[in-house]
Amino acid sequence: MDYAVFNCLSIEREELMPQTTFITIRQGMEYQSHEESIYLEDSFFAPAYRQAAVCLQEIIYANRCFRERQNRNWSGCQGSAKNNVISDAGINRQLLGYPNNILAFCAERGQGKTSAMVSFAKALHEMHIPNINQESKSRFWGGSCIPGCQFVVVDSIDPTVMEDQDSIMDAILSRMFNQFQTEWERRMDTLSFDCRQTECSQSKRVELLKLFQKCSRNLQIISGVSSRQDTDILEQMMEQGDSFNMRGAMYRLICKFLDFMCQDSENAYLVIQIDDADFNIPRAYNIIDDIRRYLVLPKVLILLAANMSQLEVTVEQHFIEQYRCSIQNNGMATVAHCHEIAERYVSKVIPGNHRIYLPDIQSLIGNEYEHLQIKYLNDKGDNIFEKEIQGTNAVCYYQDQLLRFLYQRTGLILLNPGSFLHNLIPGNLRELTQFLTFFNQMDKLEIDYFTLADYFSGYRAFKTEKEKMDLWRNNLTKMERYLIEIWAPINLRTEGHTMLRRLSNEPDDNKNRYLLQILPDYYGRERVKFNETNGASALTEKEYRDIFIKACRSHGLSHYTPNSKLKPSKEREHASYADVCEALNVLSSLPGNNQQYKLIYAIHFLYTIRLHQLLLNQVELSTVPGGDQRENTLVQFLADVLYKRADKKDDPSGFPLWQHSLSTQYFRELYGIDKIKSNSEGFGLISAFCRYTEPVSHSYASRLIRRDSWDKGEENGTLYFNFFYSNLWDLDMLTSAEPEHHLFRPDSDSGCQMRNKMAGSFTLLMNWDVQYVLLRNLRYHELTSADILENMRGVYSGKYMQALLEQICQLTDEEQYANVFDKYSEYIRQKEFGYVIQWAVPYFKEPMMAQLRKLIEEIEGIFEIHQDTSSQTKISDILEKDEIGIILYTIRDMTAPLYRAQNEPAPLEEKDIYDLTFAEISGVLEQYKELLKKEEEKNKINRSAILSQKQKINSVFPCETS
Repeated sequence: MDYAVFNCLSIEREELMPQTTFITIRQGMEYQSHEESIYLEDSFFAPAYRQAAVCLQEIIYANRCFRERQNRNWSGCQGSAKNNVISDAGINRQLLGYPNNILAFCAERGQGKTSAMVSFAKALHEMHIPNINQESKSRFWGGSCIPGCQFVVVDSIDPTVMEDQDSIMDAILSRMFNQFQTEWERRMDTLSFDCRQTECSQSKRVELLKLFQKCSRNLQIISGVSSRQDTDILEQMMEQGDSFNMRGAMYRLICKFLDFMCQDSENAYLVIQIDDADFNIPRAYNIIDDIRRYLVLPKVLILLAANMSQLEVTVEQHFIEQYRCSIQNNGMATVAHCHEIAERYVSKVIPGNHRIYLPDIQSLIGNEYEHLQIKYLNDKGDNIFEKEIQGTNAVCYYQDQLLRFLYQRTGLILLNPGSFLHNLIPGNLRELTQFLTFFNQMDKLEIDYFTLADYFSGYRAFKTEKEKMDLWRNNLTKMERYLIEIWAPINLRTEGHTMLRRLSNEPDDNKNRYLLQILPDYYGRERVKFNETNGASALTEKEYRDIFIKACRSHGLSHYTPNSKLKPSKEREHASYADVCEALNVLSSLPGNNQQYKLIYAIHFLYTIRLHQLLLNQVELSTVPGGDQRENTLVQFLADVLYKRADKKDDPSGFPLWQHSLSTQYFRELYGIDKIKSNSEGFGLISAFCRYTEPVSHSYASRLIRRDSWDKGEENGTLYFNFFYSNLWDLDMLTSAEPEHHLFRPDSDSGCQMRNKMAGSFTLLMNWDVQYVLLRNLRYHELTSADILENMRGVYSGKYMQALLEQICQLTDEEQYANVFDKYSEYIRQKEFGYVIQWAVPYFKEPMMAQLRKLIEEIEGIFEIHQDTSSQTKISDILEKDEIGIILYTIRDMTAPLYRAQNEPAPLEEKDIYDLTFAEISGVLEQYKELLKKEEEKNKINRSAILSQKQKINSVFPCETS
């Protein structure tokens, strides 16, 4: 059952699931306002309809009071003669002070105010029609007099289609006349020939036509249209006098019109609908002023659909224009004075108690999306989302429905953020209908990342399915157009939208450099504009620009560093997407960041689209025999893994983001020259997790280590270790320079594992949503333990990654995503992997050992101060909070990981720190010192052994296992 409908949408509450709200949209009718029954008690708009009913009763009561006074003045007159006993001027005088008859449905854009208005008007139109909602009408209106009334509803008027010279009164008269003509023709068709020429019908018609002509002529004179040339001066004066009594003439016309249209004209009312009264900005004031002057009449009900804030702004602009001279010359009028006048004026025309504020549907979507579902009905009435979007999920709510809808048509993995509405998901109904209409026209994809891996391996023939790849490309192009042309104008300010459009048009080899060059100026201009708008003290654009550049330098972005080993002009030519990510991270951390979040996401998403386009090109290239063997445009565009952080270089804190430099000579000394040539397992791990870099065009690229160049001794210099280089390795395989397609065939266990790993790398490196979730987990969870292998294992197999993969499985309806990182468990368990990692361990442990020694000395100093304290006293009874914190950090964060690395339980780790006594702390302090001594000695032995090729590898680096 549909309870509230707007823009052909309905909102309903499921009886069996009271927590769930459904939005129903009919395909092909997304942009049409929809009429609903106002009598449904559980309607989303039910409170608004009830408030409108109360206002209507008030208006009807005021009308009856006026009519009673009018009848007393016209006593002795019968029927329609009452309207002719006094002049239009006399009626004008009687109408002075007549109470307001306007009823306004108020809401923001896309909130359903038009549909609420037409639904209420429809209920009034059907009021006198028997057997239509009779029981519901009786229950809704109760004992009021409204069900006994007849309402003549003219067609809705949209001021946005009016020309500058048009008047709202002309539009109303035109609709009334058309309705009169239609009714007359209907009666002539149904009357017998003898009745057609009856004197009564003709006289009514002629009298009504004269009134239409009189009102129309009055409007022409009011609007400044000169009198006819053949009229004398006295006739012109008479016409001008008549125009001053336009309100009386309109009332006389409406009474005659209702008398013609209705059998019981005494209880008949004219209903005029005006939609988007605020939206014709140049004429908004004129529209409501004409309503105030000519239509605040008995027997008339004005229904408005308007955004009151927008209406007040447009009226305010009218008064500012009227008082411009005084404002410019510092006269009595000010902008604040104009604002006050506008508020009072609008309040007079549309009183607060006649404003029907609709429930905020945008808040419903923004706050209740976890309990909101969409029904998208096709022409057969079937729910598209139930058949195509729901998939295997038991329950799929608003965000997940739309994200799945996007994935099925674009192949982009967009994740539900959980605690807020996703940036690309519509936040109101108008955006939602636009969203569904746009993407429903796109065909669903039939391939995914696993299919791309099959194309590469040759397991699946690409030539016969090329049209599927072309469809994916076309849909990505449409997705980019939606982002820039539809989403950005709504969600971004003008400068951000312009930047996004220009970034899209930049060639690939200049995108990164262009963005890094323009971001400081953009930040400066945005901050100055914000401060000017809010009246805050402001720095200059240059000062804000310098703040941004300084922050970027502190994050290790060499693009903004003029003094370096490279010449400044040359340095600025090189920029990677990793640099862009970090610059955007800086933008999100500076003051005013809340205004930049959507732009930051839009840039990341634009890169996501472009990366997928390059991925499809590279996969297709890999299937062509004899294709380009020199460049991998996808890897060149990425330049590096997105998680590389220059400020983390040689600093193992947050080690998955850490990039460490290693000399190729060190590996030769570790393995021996002969061993490195023959050790395929060891070299495979080195080439997976280590790379070297070189400048390319305006950027740089990290290059795969190749066995042939290593054997020839060409790989001399510096290599870089990064945990995520193994994902980049899968992208390297897409170039035919390394034709190892057979390794990824899914018809064997090892091939299936490699195929899944390739699909996992596509997922990780191509989608910003996935990268963001992973980065958030790496940055904000405990990942600095000394047991580096255990923590690396947790990156791909820990609970956070498992939760991430589970979310991707639900989005894609593809269970294979749960296994995309199984290969890493095998990597980390290999002895050779331990050798590679151990190269960094001495540099990792040295600062840690120094910090542990400092902590032990601090604890000994604390104990020396309290040396007279009983050994059985709890430390919580004596020590300060900071002192207890030092002990807690030493026990749990410094020594426990060292014990776990040796598969030994850490003393006191599981105990409550506040229950420990001085004796217990003293007892383990000696153990910590002994542990520290052993670790330092072992570290010294390892480092000396590294430089000795004579000592066996296995005695230096014990095998690391899980």
